[in-house]
Amino acid sequence: MIKRLITLLAFLLPLFALAQRTFTFTIVNAISGKPMSKKWGTIIKNNEEYIDFTSSDVSGVYTFTDRKYDSTATYQFEILNSWNNSVQTGRYDITGVKNSPVILKLAATNYPVAYTCGTLMYPRYYAREAFFLDDLPAKIQSKIRTYLTDRVGEDFYKKLILNGGQWVNLKKFYSLNPKIDPKKFRAPNYSLCFMVWDSVKHKTLYNFSLNLDERGSLMGIIELPDIKHHPEKSIIIDSAASNLVARQYSFTSEGEIMYDPKSGSIIREYKNYKKGEGKYTVVDHLWIDVHTGKVADRRSTNEVIVY
Repeated sequence: MIKRLITLLAFLLPLFALAQRTFTFTIVNAISGKPMSKKWGTIIKNNEEYIDFTSSDVSGVYTFTDRKYDSTATYQFEILNSWNNSVQTGRYDITGVKNSPVILKLAATNYPVAYTCGTLMYPRYYAREAFFLDDLPAKIQSKIRTYLTDRVGEDFYKKLILNGGQWVNLKKFYSLNPKIDPKKFRAPNYSLCFMVWDSVKHKTLYNFSLNLDERGSLMGIIELPDIKHHPEKSIIIDSAASNLVARQYSFTSEGEIMYDPKSGSIIREYKNYKKGEGKYTVVDHLWIDVHTGKVADRRSTNEVIVY
């Protein structure tokens, strides 16, 4: 009996060993050829399955393990010009690491760009990152341009830069998650993150998400002022200027920027908290119009805040 068990283990152990495999690849500066260390990126399998989020070591080397190794699988590496990466955003094929070392030559950038939009995590599915408008289907590109230029005009449109987002194959997602009802969970096929970029100060002034369905129809509103018909709203002061105004009213927080559909303006909201009666907290709100730099509204509310 013991001999038979040992024989069975001797047969199974190699199979378990083959069920996972560890790979390495290297990134170097495309111009200098020097290793690029401490650059964070995502490892993906077959363009839709998350494997790992990791950084390169001092030699520019990434190491990752596929615990469900498949010799027919392909592997991709996504990296954003964020988290102090200072590299060209993109997705790169690293399938060759299965047989030979891969060396990726990446272009360095002068500064990183903050990743300004959140992402939605899908069970059993990794949404493709949208890096450049040119990567999207031509029909979708055309609709995006039309929506945005109709809203802000040609000149302001040039200040809008795609800063990532998610491109979701919902048919694939639902096939992997048959218990999820498409009628109850209606996610956008394209959730694109745009930022208003200050090319002089190299910083983001405002960001918003544009959500589209498979046909390119809008899902929700465009969270931008109607600058085409109100060009005065093309002026957007940065957080430092807005904070100076808030300090005059004793608001010391950084504030949160958002679009106000009632006024059709971008505003920055500040809050102060103080103890109220019983379970309530008194919240003082200050809203600053970032087009004019003036106070748009101020009021206090009694709220129950759960920490």
